[in-house]
Amino acid sequence: MTALLELNDIRRSYPSGDGPVEVLKGISLRVEAGEMVAIVGASGSGKSTLMNILGCLDKPTSGTYRVAGTDVSTLDGDALAKLRREHFGFIFQRYHLLSHLSAAQNVEVPAVYAGVERKKRLERAKALLTRLGLEERVDYQPSQLSGGQQQRVSIARALMNGGQVILADEPTGALDSHSGEEVMAILHQLLDQGHTVIIVTHDPQVAAQAERIIEIHDGELVSNPPPRQSRAAAPKEALPASTGWGQFSSGFREALTMAWLAMAANKMRTLLTMLGIIIGIASVVSIVVVGDAAKQLVLADIRAAKVKIGLASVSLNAPGILHALGIHQAFDFCADASRICRSKPDPEIFLAACKGLNVRPEEAIGIEDAAAGVDAINAAGMLSVGIGPGLNHAGLQLHSTQELTWERLTAFWASRAY
Repeated sequence: MTALLELNDIRRSYPSGDGPVEVLKGISLRVEAGEMVAIVGASGSGKSTLMNILGCLDKPTSGTYRVAGTDVSTLDGDALAKLRREHFGFIFQRYHLLSHLSAAQNVEVPAVYAGVERKKRLERAKALLTRLGLEERVDYQPSQLSGGQQQRVSIARALMNGGQVILADEPTGALDSHSGEEVMAILHQLLDQGHTVIIVTHDPQVAAQAERIIEIHDGELVSNPPPRQSRAAAPKEALPASTGWGQFSSGFREALTMAWLAMAANKMRTLLTMLGIIIGIASVVSIVVVGDAAKQLVLADIRAAKVKIGLASVSLNAPGILHALGIHQAFDFCADASRICRSKPDPEIFLAACKGLNVRPEEAIGIEDAAAGVDAINAAGMLSVGIGPGLNHAGLQLHSTQELTWERLTAFWASRAY
């Protein structure tokens, strides 16, 4: 019989300056419908990475993962999002509720992305909160709720689109013992109703309540008892989505509503953001116009030395920005967000730039003005230059772009340790 979730020889590795680091090493695992499984292991053992792959939040480097017989590697982005939305419900240690929305509105969020009309969403959200004992707090904001109540809201949110599989990452970790017991009781009720519950936890008392305990150590399973017999899965409770023009208009209206609520709840931040955008645009224009001659001299020196120049940007439209500013010809290669899965301080963007330039990381200098960027350069194995205060972990720290000259770069390169 086909398992609900099945992993075969799953491996997950991440690039590093000294070569790829393997976090999961050949994981094979079956989870049957209606099981309660606990995944335990020390910090850094790979259990969160495994949870992310199970929830289709991350993709394995190699191996096969099937959900109800469907190989997830064959799905495009939209199909994968649909699978994740309709099969999985997520419960987090810190709840991750939107502070400017009420309890009912937080529960509604998954159905907003599913295209369900507002009236049906609100009815189901209130029904779920009532089912979890929060019928008198549907209009309360997260700040007005206790930790246990906030976690119950997040459980209701996980059930909004059906939640056939509940993935709970340390669901009791931020709660007192009484609230933790209440949350575990709810998870057992969901199990009795046919939901599949997978818990990642450090707490042996929480793990002991599961029917099966899977232990992971250094990316390998050291304990993996056989799954129990499959039970009848929970009936699908997902609401029907709107179609055509109704879905478009509903989605557009909800986007405007969400944006307005967020701005209204954070008036000062909104004002500062708008001011920052205005100042940022003015600064970019000023630098391009005023500093053009100086940049041409520096670039001419670099070109004369036959040194390749690349751009590593986590923006998706970086090439378009370079063209708009008329400086695209200054760069031999541009690595943007389309080439990576993880942002800084992960070194992936700089490794992608080195690959595009066909140079080894240790043969390159990276220049950054943010701490996370310097961390990423160092992790990639490149020489790092930090521009600005507080970047003393860079190999060369400069106070401003005026100090960035070809002479400083060549002197820094000549002083490197072999």
